[in-house]
Amino acid sequence: PLTVLGGIVFLKERERVWQKILGGILAVIGVILVKGS
Repeated sequence: PLTVLGGIVFLKERERVWQKILGGILAVIGVILVKGS
């Protein structure tokens, strides 16, 4: 059960990391677009 719980937590944490990465990329693109226009 502990390994299953750990796996679920790991998956949720990994999702959060991906959201941070995507958010950062979108923020950079947004800044480039604003500065470019």
